[in-house]
Amino acid sequence: MNKNKRPIFGFILFALMALSAGCDTVEPGNVAAVVRFGSIDNTPRGPGMYPNLFSTFYTMSTRTQTYTMAGPGGEARVDGSVNVLARDQLPVSLDVSVMYHLDGQSAVQVYKAFGANYDESIVHPLVRTAVRDAASTFSAVDLIDKRADLQLLMTSMVRQTLAETLRGRNVNPHAITVDNLLVRNIDLPQSIDEAIAEQDAERAVLDETAAWKEKRGRAV
Repeated sequence: MNKNKRPIFGFILFALMALSAGCDTVEPGNVAAVVRFGSIDNTPRGPGMYPNLFSTFYTMSTRTQTYTMAGPGGEARVDGSVNVLARDQLPVSLDVSVMYHLDGQSAVQVYKAFGANYDESIVHPLVRTAVRDAASTFSAVDLIDKRADLQLLMTSMVRQTLAETLRGRNVNPHAITVDNLLVRNIDLPQSIDEAIAEQDAERAVLDETAAWKEKRGRAV
């Protein structure tokens, strides 16, 4: 290499390294809220590389996320099963998953109101409360027999409560969208499980008897 070009090459390399060190990268599937001198920029940053001079980037995912409430711990853990008193005052444990995503254009509004960990501030507690409120309108047995209705009511209540909460904080009510809600498991008291099993056994005997009588009638 020409000796005269070495200083120029070194300067360019140093400049590139300095520029790279002074940049923040927003990965695909994310946006960032930018705070500069304590002031929040109203424009969210999409995927790309940005100079971060005097700026702090708070990255937030716009991909669909899943919040699952299941397993031991119950109300002592934000991701434990939801403990509910059914309409007939019987204790029931529910495992539920909720899928949701953030609207990138509303990310700065959400950050201002709830911070970068908005899911922990608003999504998780609201979902748990809505799930509990919806389940408490069903009897313990109906939670099993009307599972589809339960799931629809939960989804409706979660979406409504979330939109109202966002609107109350001057945030676009569609900033966080609940895509789907799934009731994964319903754990009833043992006495109810035994009663349901007994009913199923009785129903099976009745069906078998009816089938035998019908077969006998055709034979005669």
